[in-house]
Amino acid sequence: MKTVGIIAEYNPFHNGHAYQIEQAKKVTGADFCVVVMSGNFVQRGTVSVMDKYIRTKAALSSGADLVLELPVRFATASAEIFALGGVALLHQLNCIDFICFGSETGDIEPLKAAAALLYEEPPLYRQYLKQYIKEGNSFPAARKMAMSSFLSSEPVSAQWESPLTAETVLDSLNTPNNLLGIEYCKALLRLKSTMIPVAVKRMDAGYHAKDLPDPKQEGHINMTSATSLRKVLDHSFRDDFSLYVPETAYHLYKSLFQVCFPIQPDDLSSLLLYKLRLEQSAGYTAYADVSDELSNKIRQNTVSETFSEFSASLKSKDLTLTRCQRALLHIVLGITKDNLNQSLQTPVDTYARLLGFKKTSSVLLRSIADNASIPLVTKVADAASVLSGISKQMLTEDLFAADLYRSLVCQKFGFRLLDEYRTGPVILPDA
Repeated sequence: MKTVGIIAEYNPFHNGHAYQIEQAKKVTGADFCVVVMSGNFVQRGTVSVMDKYIRTKAALSSGADLVLELPVRFATASAEIFALGGVALLHQLNCIDFICFGSETGDIEPLKAAAALLYEEPPLYRQYLKQYIKEGNSFPAARKMAMSSFLSSEPVSAQWESPLTAETVLDSLNTPNNLLGIEYCKALLRLKSTMIPVAVKRMDAGYHAKDLPDPKQEGHINMTSATSLRKVLDHSFRDDFSLYVPETAYHLYKSLFQVCFPIQPDDLSSLLLYKLRLEQSAGYTAYADVSDELSNKIRQNTVSETFSEFSASLKSKDLTLTRCQRALLHIVLGITKDNLNQSLQTPVDTYARLLGFKKTSSVLLRSIADNASIPLVTKVADAASVLSGISKQMLTEDLFAADLYRSLVCQKFGFRLLDEYRTGPVILPDA
């Protein structure tokens, strides 16, 4: 039995995701696909547009065989920590052969080469990185500049397994999916994992494409970004939505639109305002992603704006918008630096929370239960007997995040989602 793992958000699940699962199985010859998916809060520092169980059902109906939840402290962290949490979870299942992710090129070698360099962090590279950060550049920008300077000073292509140029490796740092792929490869190195990384070329208009493509345009394919789909859902449920999501997912989304979604970043505004005012005198440096400088900036800004406006007001040359959003979200969710750092030891402390599976993949579920070196949580009520220490603390965070998300849904739509104790895993019956 071969199994491929995917780390995803599916916010929302669309044709591109279904294509990736299909290709992941095809390229690796895998019998099953295990997805580690973010819950109700995502890596760009905002809420997911729809509940995790809706997204789980959409994924299972379109190729995934089993879905596990990525704990919220990893799901809302930087790309490096997001990737480490997801890879560690898959690695510790002890039954995953491959890890697959989307990339702009589909070429794994430049990503592996960049990952090896960033994992080793040679002294000269670190010197350049420190210099460019000191000059006021954001971390992503400083990292790329440091790699460019290092490769110009110290050609290392002879160390690479295939003939690569410095330009090819540097180009891999230009796009979001490639950057995340590099972080996955770094995590594999850190964990000394035997899982084999596989890159699948993205087929849509790009990670940040903001609008649905014109179906009449020459060369049109029925794929687009999650960003463009969320933009549509912010306003209406258009008929052409069906072009870009699998049929089962389309009917699922259509039946629940304006019933329990969309949830949008600014739905967090009141909660953010309350938390910021509550802790204004003490400051916010205890929370993940909040530096002393950012804490002071938050305290000095007015807090009468929306979540989006407040995040934008904090953005600067050295602080990306996503970093600002993550910082504010961590304040709302109560995710602290200390708690996050505790989870980053090796082995990475986590657990496998089951969100859903196909009945036809019950053999896979048994394999995880028999082989995993981390606890498998199928029922929240039973978690106390299998979790302890950091893992138990992480589950408490996840339950709090789920409760908060349910309150957002109830306030916006008057719809009461079941709590985590009464919501069992999604089980897709035999076809």
